[in-house]
Amino acid sequence: MPLLRVNDTSLNYTVEGQGEPVVLLHSALCDLTMWDEVAEALASQYTVIRYDMRGWGHSGVPAGPFRHHEDLAALLDALGHEGPIRIAGNSFGGRIAAKFAMAYPERVEKLVLLAAAAEGHNWSDQIRAYGAAEGAALEAGDFDKAVEINLETWFLPGTPRNLESLRTGLVNQNAGEEHEQEGPEWDLGAIKAQVLVGYAVHDLPDFEVIARRYAEIPGARLVSFPESGHLIPLDDPQKTIEVLRAFL
Repeated sequence: MPLLRVNDTSLNYTVEGQGEPVVLLHSALCDLTMWDEVAEALASQYTVIRYDMRGWGHSGVPAGPFRHHEDLAALLDALGHEGPIRIAGNSFGGRIAAKFAMAYPERVEKLVLLAAAAEGHNWSDQIRAYGAAEGAALEAGDFDKAVEINLETWFLPGTPRNLESLRTGLVNQNAGEEHEQEGPEWDLGAIKAQVLVGYAVHDLPDFEVIARRYAEIPGARLVSFPESGHLIPLDDPQKTIEVLRAFL
């Protein structure tokens, strides 16, 4: 896969198919390969754009101030997609997709948020305990333990696992948190795109709560994934394809 130099970093990306552009953003537990099956199906109708966000996969490690949604804007500019796009994100990637739609409302026609994170959510004790355990493992440099904690928390027994990708994200996590800048203001009212929101029945309860908040965006549709855990495109790629095709 090629590397593209934008915003003082290198982004690993892939473009498949022909048609209107669709961007697929990965979770913080994976890289662009989490969308492989979905991307292959959508490429028959769309130009499917995927990339490893800064700090994941084969992209550069954060070394200075940056914003993920600005990296996405620069990537799209470099690829010649300045007009309205369709964009889907899972988990952390969903938060970045929403942030992009807030910062550049004129650039997003349709927005899909699957088990998406959000700013300002009051996390449950279960999520806080997970974060504390992961943080302690990372502070001790015990990445094997951190991987184990994330597998136990976010992956169903049959979920495909890219352990190298997960470990890379964990190794670079502190750098990302240190250098990622805030902004724009988190404002669901700034989103002008058509919105589809998905939550997974076997996910942690926080993400259904967040999904229902996103679903308050005027005109938004809410869809459940009864066979999925947090990583919806991996747990149920066929329903993900069906839902995306119908909405996009």
